[in-house]
Amino acid sequence: PYTDSDNKAVRMNMSTDMYGFVLSQNMAKKDRPGERFVYNSGLSVMLGGVVLEVTGAPIDKYAELTLFKELGIHQYSWMSFKNQIHTGGGLFLRPRDFLKIGQMVLDNGKWKGRQLISESWIKESTSFHLPIKDSKDWGYGYQWWTGVVEVEQTKFPVIYASGYGGQFLFVVPDLDLVVLFLHHNPTDLDLSHTLGWKEMGEYIIPAILSN
Repeated sequence: PYTDSDNKAVRMNMSTDMYGFVLSQNMAKKDRPGERFVYNSGLSVMLGGVVLEVTGAPIDKYAELTLFKELGIHQYSWMSFKNQIHTGGGLFLRPRDFLKIGQMVLDNGKWKGRQLISESWIKESTSFHLPIKDSKDWGYGYQWWTGVVEVEQTKFPVIYASGYGGQFLFVVPDLDLVVLFLHHNPTDLDLSHTLGWKEMGEYIIPAILSN
């Protein structure tokens, strides 16, 4: 749990160098890259370091000058530790701006008719790459999760971003649908991370199908 001082995510956040902390960890010797998936915030944090190394700009400023600017996102806050932006979480956007990102993904990288991100990258990054617990329906792409919502024995594929405390951005291509949940229940991970799925399956998608 995050309240335990031995939690490595907490130790990473409290370190003087998040990138160095992640790189200092030992890889599991029994696994080879690409064989087994376990989510790890540290690896997402390392992507911020990669962007900094390649572009010379912190990820928040790079996003501000590129994607955020193109999407008309002007108000945001992104948490940092020791001047390193936390790309494993900590991005705060207005609901309408989160939805812009979901709509762009739904439209294969386009926003208002302009191709902001290549269609091929949207498809590759949101594709099923590694399964979660050997599941054929649930997996992970490149920073995007993949799953399904089953309604009346029909499975609807879902691309989604999963945030702390039950926050979700759902993209359902088959229904031309983008849904945002801003629950925040950090003390009950089981409930907070199932409530959104329950509401999608019992209320939101059935309402779409009935129209």
